[in-house]
Amino acid sequence: MEGVLKMVVRELYVVAAIITGQVQCSACPKPNLKGCYEMNVVVLVKMNDELVEEVETFGGPTALPDVMKAFQDWTGVSYYDFARRYHTTDEDSLDILGEEFAGTKLYFNKVKSIPDENQENSLESMMTLSTAHITQEVADELLEDAYSCQLIYYPKSEYGYFLCVLEDELENENSLPECLKDILACARSKGVQWVMLDRDADTIPELPVFDW
Repeated sequence: MEGVLKMVVRELYVVAAIITGQVQCSACPKPNLKGCYEMNVVVLVKMNDELVEEVETFGGPTALPDVMKAFQDWTGVSYYDFARRYHTTDEDSLDILGEEFAGTKLYFNKVKSIPDENQENSLESMMTLSTAHITQEVADELLEDAYSCQLIYYPKSEYGYFLCVLEDELENENSLPECLKDILACARSKGVQWVMLDRDADTIPELPVFDW
């Protein structure tokens, strides 16, 4: 497994260099530079009979849907179903993916870029929020795919969720729980296209906080 992690780290730095030209592992040294942004990079490690078959990297605005599709194309199981079963039942990777693909996994990481001031930044932006801004009931229902007709979202392993924020509010969003509507409204007010809900992220004063 150590060899796999080394491959993942190497791939993260390669894709970061390609996408951003520079990786910052701590606070941005130019915090006032317009266009400085942080983005998520996802690495898909494809396993085949307990051996690493391939390591793929995904970045940019379509990284999440692209990696979810690649996971399903490789294993025959949607990542949503895999995450739901893995975290809500006693099944493990072997039970869900079978011997051939067991161990196939996604790794999430962040890269921070300092783009060329002469180039326009065309990447979509993402806001990171604590899962404490949703209720435990809503968190459970997200895992059960309860809002797939009203919201585009993806599970983030056991750590949270990615929510897609469309520019205009959809009519069927009215039936979403208040905590999700508040998050989408907050994201739209800030002009971001994605929200990452993470259990380790900080809360913000603009949104209600739920204790669970």
